[in-house]
Amino acid sequence: MKDSTKIFGLLGIAFVLTGVLVIMVIETYQVPEEKLKQFDSYNELKSFIEEGSMNYGGFGMAKDFAVGGVESFAEGDLGVASDAGAGDFSETNVQVQGVDEPDIVKNDGEYIYSISGEKVVITDAFPAEDMEILSELEFEGYISGIFVNDDKLVVFEGGNRGVEGRENPSISYDYGASYSMISQTIVSVYDVSDRENPELEDKYEIDGSYVDARMIDDYVYMISSQYIYQNNLELPEYRINGIVNKISAREISYFNEFDSGYAFTLISAIDVSNGDFENEIFLTGISGNIYVSKENIYLIKIRYLSYEEYFEKFLEVLEEILPEEQIEEIEDIMDSDGNFYEKRRDVQEVFEEYEDGLEGENKEDFAEEFLEEMEDFEDWVFQETQKTIINKISVDGVDIDFQGTGEISGRVLNQFSMDEYDDNFRIATTIGNSWGGDSLNNLYVLDSDLEIIGSVEGLAEGESIYSARFMGEKVYIVTFKKIDPLFVIDLSEPSEPEILGYLKITGYSNYLHPYDENHIIGIGKETGGGSEDFSWYQGLKISVFDVSDVENPVESAKIEIGDRGTDSYVLHNHKAVLFDRERNLLVLPVLLAEVDENSETYPGQDPDSVYGEYVWQGAYVFDIDKNNIEVRGKIAHIDNMEVFDGWGFWGNENLIERSLYMDDVLYTISKGKIKANNLDSLEEIKFVELPFEGFDGSVFEENV
Repeated sequence: MKDSTKIFGLLGIAFVLTGVLVIMVIETYQVPEEKLKQFDSYNELKSFIEEGSMNYGGFGMAKDFAVGGVESFAEGDLGVASDAGAGDFSETNVQVQGVDEPDIVKNDGEYIYSISGEKVVITDAFPAEDMEILSELEFEGYISGIFVNDDKLVVFEGGNRGVEGRENPSISYDYGASYSMISQTIVSVYDVSDRENPELEDKYEIDGSYVDARMIDDYVYMISSQYIYQNNLELPEYRINGIVNKISAREISYFNEFDSGYAFTLISAIDVSNGDFENEIFLTGISGNIYVSKENIYLIKIRYLSYEEYFEKFLEVLEEILPEEQIEEIEDIMDSDGNFYEKRRDVQEVFEEYEDGLEGENKEDFAEEFLEEMEDFEDWVFQETQKTIINKISVDGVDIDFQGTGEISGRVLNQFSMDEYDDNFRIATTIGNSWGGDSLNNLYVLDSDLEIIGSVEGLAEGESIYSARFMGEKVYIVTFKKIDPLFVIDLSEPSEPEILGYLKITGYSNYLHPYDENHIIGIGKETGGGSEDFSWYQGLKISVFDVSDVENPVESAKIEIGDRGTDSYVLHNHKAVLFDRERNLLVLPVLLAEVDENSETYPGQDPDSVYGEYVWQGAYVFDIDKNNIEVRGKIAHIDNMEVFDGWGFWGNENLIERSLYMDDVLYTISKGKIKANNLDSLEEIKFVELPFEGFDGSVFEENV
């Protein structure tokens, strides 16, 4: 029999329940009583932040607004170039047609714009035989991405501004960030009508670290997040072409909720055609992924329960097992003026005194009843400790308008787990940890007011979502623990989502890409070996799933590349995919690892657990159709892998990261080189060296 007092004592340190360790870096959420509020003064803003931090023990300052993710992207529109350019060309693989995403490479059918270290390079790339570099733009900070809009080039760069009076702080927060500096995002808009001589047209310096951006028609929407230092609260500001615009507390909107930490989330809208600028500032807690449609931005954040919420629920457990006298004592304690920690201590004393007064069978019966009630409490904790909050903000030109807030259970994997369709918002989530065996997966449909109108809950118990893809009235979800179930879910009736069928195969897909309405491409890893509940991932796996019979999907084609350790930027960033159905073309950057056939394993080692050695990096070019995948050929920018030793490999500028085509020419791009090859024969046409200087620190980039 467990000691019930010891279990109760865990509440004073941390809750180890259902495999979830909840420490005091926590936050809570209360459904707002009204849409948004505005602060009347700086002091009111400061008091609100202090009150929130006090409620949660003053632990945890706001972190960066973290972004990642990928969502459904179709083949991409084919551009129509000028008379001098290609007749058709590929564009960045994006989440939503008509909503462009920043990337490290862009092209317009004639020119390639690429990030090379701290430079943006413009290359005249068509025709390929005459390819040459036209100009270079050099920047001081890290370049997050670029947009191209006709004759406008938009560059996102990281920067900082000093804060007066913070030169010699006694403390420093946020992963070593300088307390005397505030992070900024610099948005530079260039006129590139003369590609040899780009001219800076507008420069926007906006407080907050870069989160993500989208471009819809001529409008760029950028999200940044500014740390909040409780001891020295600095309001955000922005500069337009050097003119400072300070933001007052009255311009900051907030939700009627307290968090353990705060950040200013700035949403900025820029009309690149004329320079018009607007922004909205929200006081938010720790936030996560975003999804952007042509009309709305959805800001996603995870919330956890505070100690107070845990304790209030725990008091309900005590009410079920304690006599009336002890319950009244606890009620008096909770009605007193003491702080939370004093009340918790006093309640614990009441509990322990009662338990200590029991003997023999009565003590054992009490402990057993306590543990039974704790099982229900643990179930409640499991459901409540992971909630996703959705804030919906509409965009129309430079107009930005908050629409509402919703809440669902679970956490979101990435932007591909979300979708907007017919005014409904669809989202897939995971609760728990598959390796702990307690995970569940959910799918929710919310209406335009973010009210839940339909759901599928408890999907694939014990597994986690590895990828999702919404395609019209269906969603395809891959979960994984040892095998790879591909679920087909019907969303034609939003209030009644229905699982139509599923396929179980080895391996898993990190990314799903539509081939046509009845076929979908999966890119991920093969798996093998392991045990009943575990498999070792192996090489890169590409599959085509035939879902024409939705109740019985099948894997109609597959190919595996390399051994354990083989990787691809595609597994982390969807923009690295080049796919064109009409050309039967799929191009992926691949880091190839192979296991030496003569290598030996130690006694008892599973051969499937052995990593291969890196032997090649470059672009794999595939011929792909509904029933077959074959390697057409490979293109590399690195001639000799043997010159690289250990981690020094990652500093090489010739790792291929992107590919694109213009007419019948395939271009592969690394930080140090652009190479043009014939798209059919893959015969090299020409290459140019890019002016890369130094390594910018990226390995396999995060989803953006």
